[in-house]
Amino acid sequence: MAYASGNTSAAGLASAYMSPYLDSVAAATMGILGQQQGQQQNQLSGDIARNGQWGNSRSGVERALLSGQQNLATANTISNLYNTGYNTALGPAQTDLSRQLQAAQGLGTQGQSGANNLLSAGSVGQQSVPLWPTVIFAAGRDLPCRSSSCGRAAYPSASPADGIGRGMLACLGAAPGAQLPAVVSAAEVPDPIFAVIAERNRLEAIHVAAIHATDAASPGDEGVDYEAQDEACSAVCDYESDVLLRTAPTTPAGAIALLRLLAEIGDGCMVEGSGYARAILAAVEAIERGGDNV
Repeated sequence: MAYASGNTSAAGLASAYMSPYLDSVAAATMGILGQQQGQQQNQLSGDIARNGQWGNSRSGVERALLSGQQNLATANTISNLYNTGYNTALGPAQTDLSRQLQAAQGLGTQGQSGANNLLSAGSVGQQSVPLWPTVIFAAGRDLPCRSSSCGRAAYPSASPADGIGRGMLACLGAAPGAQLPAVVSAAEVPDPIFAVIAERNRLEAIHVAAIHATDAASPGDEGVDYEAQDEACSAVCDYESDVLLRTAPTTPAGAIALLRLLAEIGDGCMVEGSGYARAILAAVEAIERGGDNV
């Protein structure tokens, strides 16, 4: 539209705004002029006859002079008529061109504004991507064996100092509180991590029951099922390594629930009094309160 407006002159559009009755008016004007000029010619003929000049050279000169004056008057009248019509049409044509140019500029401004808004929204969205998937990954990577009662190491890290506490706190320290949205309850959002946590807790309850049954047995009691305890321990460890740490939360609430569970699991592997798990829980509680200094 802007290109068309910039390459179209008002003169080119003027014909579209010319009065459709202009030619009719010009024809009527010519008719009136012809009638008047005919009367003038008749009057001249009468004057020539009265003056006794009929047929001589003087009468021819007077007729030629009158015809020249009449033609000049006709041309002047008709040209003024069409010139007035053109000037009248030129105003609306210029207004139309200005309107088209303003509309094109308005559309261009709106398009640029929309592009800027999309660019800003993309930048904000990129900056506000939550870092809790990174936190969960680092916590799972550094999670040590949760209990010495397991007969084997289910997780790669064996050093409490390099375990869940240090790895998770490093990630939490790098994650601004603004990047972890407000927490909602598990009932409000369908996050698969809640079902995984529930299943892990069920297996852990079986494991704890097996431990209690073993502890309650008398020394040397041949009826104690140590194999059941080992199987329960293995079931929990396998589920944690194969399912729990491989399931990514889809909501902030699920992320915090997983962080709490990982802190609880890692607490059994920390050096006594290290306080890593307590620091993790304190950070999670600060996030839940909407704290920015995490």
